[in-house]
Amino acid sequence: MTEAQKKQRYERRQFLSRICVMFKSRMIFTMDTT
Repeated sequence: MTEAQKKQRYERRQFLSRICVMFKSRMIFTMDTT
C-alpha cells in the first residue's frame, strides 16, 4: 500500500467521522428541542 493510498484512506475516515459527529449532534439537538 502506497503512502498516497494510506493518506486517501485516512482523509476519508476523518471525513466520515466528522459527518457522523455532525449527524449525532443534530439528532441530539432535535431530540432536545422537541
